[in-house]
Amino acid sequence: MNKEESKNEKFCELKLKFHNYKKLKDNSFSLKDSYIYFIEGSNATGKTTIKDALKSLQTATSIGPQPCTIGEKEGFVEAINLVGADGKRYIIKYTFGYGKSKFIAINEDNKKISSVNEIRNIFRFTNFTADEFMNMSLSAKGREDIKKIFYSILTDESAKEYNLSLLKEKQYYDLRTQANLKLQSLKQSANNNLLT
Repeated sequence: MNKEESKNEKFCELKLKFHNYKKLKDNSFSLKDSYIYFIEGSNATGKTTIKDALKSLQTATSIGPQPCTIGEKEGFVEAINLVGADGKRYIIKYTFGYGKSKFIAINEDNKKISSVNEIRNIFRFTNFTADEFMNMSLSAKGREDIKKIFYSILTDESAKEYNLSLLKEKQYYDLRTQANLKLQSLKQSANNNLLT
């Protein structure tokens, strides 16, 4: 792989396609990696629909009883280059119509994944607002929940490294505790054996 291919591999565009999905009849968008996007528009033009579609794809969950544009019978939402929790890129498509819906993900090796649980595991989506996240940090339980959230999105390799670092941290804590106990014991012994 040459330098340009490597650059293109690292910074890919997320392509979103909508066909008869709520307010989005036939629309597509390209979003560049590492950018923050704000969606601006009048009421009822599809801003929330885009957010809901991304959530729906990552959770493999239909949002609302009728995703079709009014007057239409079927449609789809597709994301190309949607990054999973494993750091890999996926194509994921949500098709719906005639009272049925289906989610399909395709990994980098062109393997189709149709199990809803497998798709959910790929993305490990957690739903909370920025305010809710910040409020979690105000309590010990909330901070533990934050750790669990970050842990849940780690790749398997990173999770192993994290677990090893926790073990090392506990070992160092135990060694430090033992050393402090020994030091206190020696101090006590020294104080007991002082000549007066």
